Amino acid sequence: MSSLTTKKAIAFTLKELLLEKPISKITINDITERCDINRQTFYYHFQDIRDLIEWICIDEVDNILEK
Repeated sequence: MSSLTTKKAIAFTLKELLLEKPISKITINDITERCDINRQTFYYHFQDIRDLIEWICIDEVDNILEK
């Protein structure tokens, strides 16, 4: 799995979790279990959940600007 694919899978998982509970209740463990990756993989790509959210925002804006 490429680095970008992994990041997108992690981002998708966070978005799914946000439909179920507030961001304050979501843990990295929730994300890694649902995404079927280990914590080390999460931390390889992101510092924390805030960093993941920032990456999602930037990715979404990039996608909009490409269209």
